[in-house]
Amino acid sequence: MRITTQIIRIVLDLIYFVFGLNGFFLFIPVPDQAPAGQAFLDAMRDTGYFIYLFKTVETLAGALLLTNRFTPLALVLLASITVNIFFYHLMIEPNGLPIGTVMLAAHLFLLYRHRTFYHPPPDGQNRYIDRDAGKPTALFPCRTA
Repeated sequence: MRITTQIIRIVLDLIYFVFGLNGFFLFIPVPDQAPAGQAFLDAMRDTGYFIYLFKTVETLAGALLLTNRFTPLALVLLASITVNIFFYHLMIEPNGLPIGTVMLAAHLFLLYRHRTFYHPPPDGQNRYIDRDAGKPTALFPCRTA
């Protein structure tokens, strides 16, 4: 299961990181969109900041996933982007629905695998149970209780 998690994390990361960079450098040509899809993308671009914020978060969170640092934070940052990608393809551009569905499923799988980071520990201490090691691990090892 650990290898599966790493493979899914890397594939999802490459999607976010590469397409986030593509928002700035346009090294992958953008396919023709349906009129409603093109109007939606133009509206995001016309705001002057939203598409850049969207692509910056996508690139930085993708870099966090790539380096396997702060993965739970990166997944939280990317959650709204993943949901928007899925619903964009569900409602506006159905041709991309398979990739949107795969991205949503991969994101939910990774959130599930890192679920111990999203709720307080049951004993109220500053630690969590590392499922791979099977023992409590300090979240902030430099702090003393």
